[in-house]
Amino acid sequence: MTAPPGPTEIHLWPFTLDVGAAMAVECRQWLAHDEMARARRFARADLQRRFVVARGRLRAILARYLGADPADLAFAQEEAGKPFLAGGGDLRFNLSHTGDHAVVAVAWGREVGVDIETRQRFDDLDGLAALVLGSDERQALAAHDAADRSLAFLVAWTRKEALLKATGHGLTVDPTRVTVGFDDAPRTVTLPPASGSWTVTGFAAGMGLVGAVACAGPAATVIHRRHAVFVPSRLSA
Repeated sequence: MTAPPGPTEIHLWPFTLDVGAAMAVECRQWLAHDEMARARRFARADLQRRFVVARGRLRAILARYLGADPADLAFAQEEAGKPFLAGGGDLRFNLSHTGDHAVVAVAWGREVGVDIETRQRFDDLDGLAALVLGSDERQALAAHDAADRSLAFLVAWTRKEALLKATGHGLTVDPTRVTVGFDDAPRTVTLPPASGSWTVTGFAAGMGLVGAVACAGPAATVIHRRHAVFVPSRLSA
């Protein structure tokens, strides 16, 4: 078993979705019928594979904390649609993936959200900014050097996405109402209709990626877990 995060910690588990055939088959065997039905909705085989591996590895990570078989885990959804682990006690989690990269954030006793995005340049950055950023943030973005604006936008976007995923409200909340800044420093945010305060911060997500993690309450120490993650009995923490 892996010890759960402490009350002031968040565990981040990054992994690749680009795996061999045997590993993909193992992940597939752990999934429930509804997860396989969701996988089959993807028209392309590579997208099906990524979904299966992401869900399989999510199960394997959470199973490590519970000393359980990944196939035995059961998921449910809150009213707003955020998934949680049925029978998982105070274990909280969130999954994000982009391309062949994925990360799972795990917390104990408080909600958590995570987002990673691939670095890219945007042809219509002003149009996207109008949909995502508040007026003060758009002014701050315009003050960045032209070469840095796409990256600065992604930093803000991942922070907003992680925060809205943590609260469980997702994009039912207008992201222009959420001010998060353009750097990796922790920021405390109050976000109606979510109760209490939330903290969001950036993290080193890897080459070519931008990442952010959010949690309920004060800032947490982010601990990166970089071991392979499959059947708990096979691997030590």
